[in-house]
Amino acid sequence: MKDAPVPADYQIPKMLRHFGLIEMSEELSLLVDSNEVLIENSEKELNIRAATIKACEIIAKKNSISVDDVDAYFFMLRKECKLNHHLCITTNY
Repeated sequence: MKDAPVPADYQIPKMLRHFGLIEMSEELSLLVDSNEVLIENSEKELNIRAATIKACEIIAKKNSISVDDVDAYFFMLRKECKLNHHLCITTNY
């Protein structure tokens, strides 16, 4: 399971953005910040998930930990962040 990607759920991109580890375009930031619902599997939603997976893989590799550890750490801190998470109606994560 070492090679399984991080779950790109709704809280992890929020935390990566909070720490400046991923950036969103001005348009996407505005959509997320205004609680607009993103269409599942749209380019915007897929870009958030892809950036999340890539960032977490890099963090895990640089720190010699698993992506599960990265996911757990960011999820644990989620309530300390006031940013909105992106909204998407889905059953896939």
